[in-house]
Amino acid sequence: SYYVPLDDPRWAGVEPLARVSFADPNGDADDDGAVIFTPGLMLYVQGKNKIGFNLDVFSPQTGDTEYSFKVQAFLYF
Repeated sequence: SYYVPLDDPRWAGVEPLARVSFADPNGDADDDGAVIFTPGLMLYVQGKNKIGFNLDVFSPQTGDTEYSFKVQAFLYF
């Protein structure tokens, strides 16, 4: 991730992010690994509040690729 401050009265900053992971739960079994790729974006509201958007892409060695989109609100009060 990389935080970029914004010169805007409503938004304090933006933080694009990415994650790449590989998993092989059983080293003795063939074709049971997977790659997980997560691009995302965090928008910082003035104060300590923020809104996050993430797309998880799960790509197994065998089987179909699956997607999961999430929106989360982080509230400070």
